[in-house]
Amino acid sequence: MTNLRFSARNPKISEKMIVVAPRLPDLKYEQAPSTESISYWAAMASHPRFPLLMRREFYAQGSTTGVHRHTDFRALYVVRRGRGVHQINDQPFAITRGDVYLLGVGARHAYLDFQNLEIDAFYFPPSLWSNEERAVLDGKHGFQEVEPPRAERDTKGIWRRTEPRFHLHPESWRRAEAGIERLRALWCDPTLGADLVLRGAFFAWVWELANALDQMPPIGAIPKRLDLDAAMGEAVRLCDEEFAFDWTVEALAARAFLSPRHFGELFARRTGQSPAAYLRQVRLERGRALLLETNLPIAEVARRTGWNDAAHFSRSFAKKFGAAPRAFRQQQN
Repeated sequence: MTNLRFSARNPKISEKMIVVAPRLPDLKYEQAPSTESISYWAAMASHPRFPLLMRREFYAQGSTTGVHRHTDFRALYVVRRGRGVHQINDQPFAITRGDVYLLGVGARHAYLDFQNLEIDAFYFPPSLWSNEERAVLDGKHGFQEVEPPRAERDTKGIWRRTEPRFHLHPESWRRAEAGIERLRALWCDPTLGADLVLRGAFFAWVWELANALDQMPPIGAIPKRLDLDAAMGEAVRLCDEEFAFDWTVEALAARAFLSPRHFGELFARRTGQSPAAYLRQVRLERGRALLLETNLPIAEVARRTGWNDAAHFSRSFAKKFGAAPRAFRQQQN
């Protein structure tokens, strides 16, 4: 909150100013409520000068958080890590790192069967955007709200559904994550006018995020069992978080109890890439980060990111980023 001192003679702002930086209201889930909880925007801990609440939410392990309802505001979620099931308006969606989705006003939701789930959440009222801004975002398919999918039982009694969510490629995820860290820094910036910068940065970040999602091939509206969807989410998580392991398509497919061919088709529908291409991109992005953040030898960077051959890593890196790892590090330094 900003407290301004005014001169009695002159209503202009004096040179002395006390500015208290807002704190990010990050949340660590501890216990599920016994009854459905309800939130109103007026009671939310939003930024003092901008109608936006952003926070990092962490759910360690549990079977349910209890049902929660958003009465008069929207929510945009970016899954950072972990996995679980997000039940939205009584329909379950398996979620994993890199998933992005938007909830509308009045949504009822709960997290189920979660494990080390960490989410960047953005809450805001519909009035946040001007008519012009809303018109721009409404034209983006990636900014459409998650809607309850049609559900039906098949002849074996297995519940099936369609998939309405989006998943970011590793490179798009890296850009989105960098944008989130900038937004978090702006949120805490006590400088006069930082709220105006935050407003512009948030709109630009959402617009770029929607663009990235628009460029992905649409997920086919084919029936899927929830357990199959969860298995695919686990495969993506393994690639994202355990990339140093010597994964093969056969090994990932076996964990999902699928043939390599069927697994590859489902994985590509979810991520827009083959398993091998997705894992290679994750490893290259992690290698890039280690080159920038550490002084590790190139061979050690390759080893830590799952490459058995440093020369192969160097060739793939140069093809991806336009320079060999050593030259890339020197350029950045």
